[in-house]
Amino acid sequence: DPDVRTRAIEVLVERGGKQALDAVLRVLRDDDEKVRYRALYTALNSGLALPANTLQSLLQSDTSPVVRFLALNAMAEMPGADRQIVRGMAEIALKDPDPQVQDQAREILNQLETAAPPPDTGQQSQKQGGVVPQ
Repeated sequence: DPDVRTRAIEVLVERGGKQALDAVLRVLRDDDEKVRYRALYTALNSGLALPANTLQSLLQSDTSPVVRFLALNAMAEMPGADRQIVRGMAEIALKDPDPQVQDQAREILNQLETAAPPPDTGQQSQKQGGVVPQ
């Protein structure tokens, strides 16, 4: 029963914290979309760190747009996430069949652009190398 499996993973995450990671990873392969969505949602909201490759896999291959949306968002918000990987996954998500996933991908790309440092003009590296422009 999907409702029983959903409640079971929610309770496991609530009580087990990090020890529930293996169970969450198994449940993320469940046949039922609601079970996968609730497992991912519960894990993310409890602060459970999911492996980046799991989130990438969900984003690229899960049949549920809700799961793909959550996976994309989780990748973008992951502490210490590689910006290039997040950018690449958001660019892939621009081609997602679901418009909400596409919108989220655009939002993430916009955030990455506004947070990007200004391009290096070369003057800083010249100063560090001992050559000062005249």
